[in-house]
Amino acid sequence: MASARQRDYAAEYARRQELAREAGFESAYERRILGGREAVPGAERPTGGELGIARGHQADVLASDIDKASFGGLLEWNPQAPNLERNDQGNWREVQLVWHNPDGSSVTRTYRNVSDQQLAMIREAAIDADIELDAEYDLGALLPAGY
Repeated sequence: MASARQRDYAAEYARRQELAREAGFESAYERRILGGREAVPGAERPTGGELGIARGHQADVLASDIDKASFGGLLEWNPQAPNLERNDQGNWREVQLVWHNPDGSSVTRTYRNVSDQQLAMIREAAIDADIELDAEYDLGALLPAGY
């Protein structure tokens, strides 16, 4: 019986570093946070929540939930969420969004440390996906003027 081939993680890491430097980046990390294969050397680095998403340490609520949402559903925020308040960074401590699907099912998601920019992106993507925004609990009510 043949044994499973062992991965050489150090060699893989070294190869990723080499490829990134050949492409004009300081490191594979820099390339990853700037967009991976489509990244441009010297591009502006993301900050805050966008950096967390780029690093893979924070979920991209836009990609994970909007992509799963059914077209024609309904989206609302829960005004009874326990920590619906701003934190020291000015982000929402917790926002609960309720996704109602056309088949009658619904899913409640709790997002933590959510920026106004992220909420605006969720709202825009929902509109683009023909997801109705609840008249009383539209995400726009949580956003400051200008979003």
